[in-house]
Amino acid sequence: MPGRMVYWHEGMFLRPQHFQAAERQARADLRASEEWFHPFGWGFRSIDLDRDAIGNFLAVLRSCEARFRDGTRVVIPHDADLDPVDLKPVLTATGEATLYLAIPALQRGRANVEARPTADGPRYWVDTVEYEDENTGADEQPIDVRRLRARLLISGQDQTGYEVLPLGRVVRSSHTEAPPQLDLTFVPPLLAVDGWPPLWRRLQALHYQVGATIEQLAGLVADRGVTFESQVPGDAETLLKLATLNGVFSHLESIGYLRGLHPLMLYAELCRTAGQLAIFTDARRPPNMPGYDHDAPGMPFRTVMSYIDQAMKSFPRAPFHKRYFERAGERLEVSLDPGWTNADKALYLGVETELSQQACLELMDKLDMKLGSGAKVEHYYRQRVQGLRVEPVGRPPRALPASAGLLYFQINREAAAWRDVSESNTLGIRMNMAQATFQSDRILSLAMPGSERTTNLQFALFVV
Repeated sequence: MPGRMVYWHEGMFLRPQHFQAAERQARADLRASEEWFHPFGWGFRSIDLDRDAIGNFLAVLRSCEARFRDGTRVVIPHDADLDPVDLKPVLTATGEATLYLAIPALQRGRANVEARPTADGPRYWVDTVEYEDENTGADEQPIDVRRLRARLLISGQDQTGYEVLPLGRVVRSSHTEAPPQLDLTFVPPLLAVDGWPPLWRRLQALHYQVGATIEQLAGLVADRGVTFESQVPGDAETLLKLATLNGVFSHLESIGYLRGLHPLMLYAELCRTAGQLAIFTDARRPPNMPGYDHDAPGMPFRTVMSYIDQAMKSFPRAPFHKRYFERAGERLEVSLDPGWTNADKALYLGVETELSQQACLELMDKLDMKLGSGAKVEHYYRQRVQGLRVEPVGRPPRALPASAGLLYFQINREAAAWRDVSESNTLGIRMNMAQATFQSDRILSLAMPGSERTTNLQFALFVV
C-alpha cells in the first residue's frame, strides 16, 4: 500500500512487487507534497479540440496535456490514440453534450495490464519498444513498456471504473440547419490559464479595456491640467479612478500574458480588482464572490468578470474594441464578445501592413482569402464559396485610430455567413498558404506574386 516504505536489505530476493511498491511510495510522496504546497494540481495544460469535426457531429481530440486527480499524466497523442465519438445521438436527444477524457482507474487486487488493448480493458497494455544504449548509441534491445489506455466519453455514458476530466461542452444551434459548436462559456479544470484560449483571451480583452480607459482619463487630466490641489467638483474622483485603474492595469499586464499561470492565482487577482472598483459602484462595496471551483471554474470567472464589466460602466468607455486574429491550424481566428454582432455595432477588419490599400486588396484576392465563422471558413475556402465580403474604407470613422500602416475594411453582414458568425461568436480567415508562413501566432509573412519580395500582414478585428 502507498505510505509504506520497502525495507531494502542485503540478501533479499527481489520481486516485481518490491519495485512496484517503491514506485507507488515515491509517487504518493510526490503527489502529497504537490497538494500540500500547490492545491488543485489536476486538469489540462493544453487542449486542441477539432472545431471543424464538432461541426460535423464528431468529437475529435487532436492533442492535450492533462493530469488526473490520482497524479497520472497523459499526453495525447504521445501516450494514447483516441477514437472519435459520434455526438449526434446525444445532441439530438438533449441539445448539449459534455466531453470527458477518461482513463481506467487503477484496480488493486485485479489485473491492470493486458497483452493487447481492448475496448473495455484495464488501464495499461503491453507494447514493445526498441531502446539503444544511450551511452554508446548502439545495441538496440526490445523493452516491454506499459502503454496507457484512454478514451473519450460523453455525458450519459457510464463512468464507473474510470478516472475522468471534463474536457468541453458542445451545444446545438437554435437553427436547425446550423452545425453544433463548442460552448466557449464552459471552462474545464485547468493547470494553466493559457490551456483554454477563450478564458485567456477574455483576460487580455479586459486588459485592453482598462488600458483604453486609462488613455481617455489620462488625456482628460492632462488637457484640463487636473492636479490633486484642484477644487473643481469631480476632479478628485477622476484622479482616484485613474490611480485605481493604473494599479489594475499593471497587475493585469504582469499576469495577462504569462503562460503557465494557475487559474486560482488569476481568480484571486480578478476578485482583488473587483474589490478595488467597487467604490465606484452605487453599492460602494463589493458583493460576495463565489469561491473558486477548480472542477467547474467557468461560473466563478463569469461572475467576477461580469461584476468588473458592470463596475467599469462608471468609467469613460473606449470608443472601439480591438482584438487580434491568432493562428488556429491553417487559419487565423478571433473570438467575439457577446454583443459585438448586434445591429448597433460596426465591424472592421484592420490590416497592419506596409502595402497600400489597393495593393493589399489585390493580394488578398490573389490568395483567395475567405472570411467567415471559425467553423465555416475552411468550407468556404475549400468549396470556393464567397463567405463574408469586405469593402475598403478610405476614411475610417473618427472612433478608430488612424496611423500609417493600418488599413481598414468594413465587414458586410451577408445573410447565411453572418448568421454563423453571430451564433458561434468567432470570425476566421483562410487563404492559400502555399506562399505564406506564420512568423508568429499573429504575423503572416507572404511572398508577393511576381516578385521575390515578402511582406508581413497582421489582422485585427475592430468593433465600433
